[in-house]
Amino acid sequence: MIDDLTNVEANRSHYSAGNGRVPGWQITVAKGVLDARQCAILREIPTGSTVLDLGCADGSFLILARAAGTIGCGHGVDLWAEGIAWGNHYCATIGYDVRLICMDIAGYLWAPVDVVVLGEVLEHAPSPVVLLNTAANHLLPGGRCIITVPVSRPPYTPDELLRLQHEPDEHIHQYGADGHQLRKQCLEAGLRVTKAFLLGQGWVNLIAVAEPI
Repeated sequence: MIDDLTNVEANRSHYSAGNGRVPGWQITVAKGVLDARQCAILREIPTGSTVLDLGCADGSFLILARAAGTIGCGHGVDLWAEGIAWGNHYCATIGYDVRLICMDIAGYLWAPVDVVVLGEVLEHAPSPVVLLNTAANHLLPGGRCIITVPVSRPPYTPDELLRLQHEPDEHIHQYGADGHQLRKQCLEAGLRVTKAFLLGQGWVNLIAVAEPI
């Protein structure tokens, strides 16, 4: 695990290799090293929580959170069928209580959990408020949402430009460092941001913790 949450350079190989679209890459190739954004999310999850990851990719974050002893059980939803299949097979093989479903996030309906994670998905969604409302509706009393969005800015480095070329579903929505847009969308979905901070150098993320109003 990378302790310096602002040191994105230390995680550069994770961001570049496979561009996150190789099922199981972070677990098998990167040997379970969390990136800076995942570290920040993990620190906002109370130990023993049940966690729902909306936009879970191949479930790597839930798997690593379970391995760290942070979560009790995890559920994940994503449209990446190949990644979901890999994650479910991996978890079944090692006996982790992590279950992934391939479906549209907005249509997901499951039992409430302690924590809902929305990691870098709102910027791609036609309606971020719908996804935030889905998250709010899946929280147990006293639960929280942990949201991350990239802060809008032009790419600075050649490798960042290369990364953009491999992301055809580029951002529909832009978020500023002041967090105003995200706070507004959360309020429309019945959530109140209780904590927000910026993370990283170069590619900067806005990390927010939100609770039901």
